[in-house]
Amino acid sequence: MRNYTKEELSTWRVANRERCILHNIRGRCILHNIRGRCIFKPSYKNIHNYLTLDDIKILWLDYGAETMKAPELHRIKPEGDYTFTNCKFIEASEHKSIPKKPKDIPEEAEFV
Repeated sequence: MRNYTKEELSTWRVANRERCILHNIRGRCILHNIRGRCIFKPSYKNIHNYLTLDDIKILWLDYGAETMKAPELHRIKPEGDYTFTNCKFIEASEHKSIPKKPKDIPEEAEFV
């Protein structure tokens, strides 16, 4: 297997950014289900991806992600799935400033 330089990988990621985004979404959905990270919140436990590569390209163009400094895909309803109507691209700094809901973990819950 060939070892790629950082520049080659960076060039590939820019040229295939929609594929990278879709790959990351799929990985997130699988991790949620396998590792049970959200085991205490049933609404978060089964997050599914219903986005296609074409959907991501359309969202990218609709929200002007090309002009953003660091675009990130944001789910409008955090407990919802990755769907065309539930996702949008926003700036990374704006995405990080969105308050997260506190996690309610029952005292009698067992950690896996």
